[in-house]
Amino acid sequence: KGRGPGGRAPPCDDTRDYDQGGNCVWYDERGLLKEVETLLGKPIESVPPDMKLRKELLDMKFGEEKGDTGASERAGRHVEQLRPTVLKLAAIERQAQASFLSLQARWNKSS
Repeated sequence: KGRGPGGRAPPCDDTRDYDQGGNCVWYDERGLLKEVETLLGKPIESVPPDMKLRKELLDMKFGEEKGDTGASERAGRHVEQLRPTVLKLAAIERQAQASFLSLQARWNKSS
């Protein structure tokens, strides 16, 4: 998937449709928006032409909603609980990448 003719990735400036070997996919944005609104159970507001958000939206914190039942707070506690594990995994990932690069350098030396 994601490959054009011959198994190669198409160049980024290839504006042909994906089905024709290019890398462009046309989406029915209005249809997708309706699907998302159906999943959310409410319409998604459009930004007005003056690009100014309503005051109540400006006063909201990310992830909060009117009548928030503490979900944001619970999510924050969960993130903090996971932080040490994520930091360990990040260190292991860095170590694995450094190991891979050093092995690659060792085996790709010219004799």
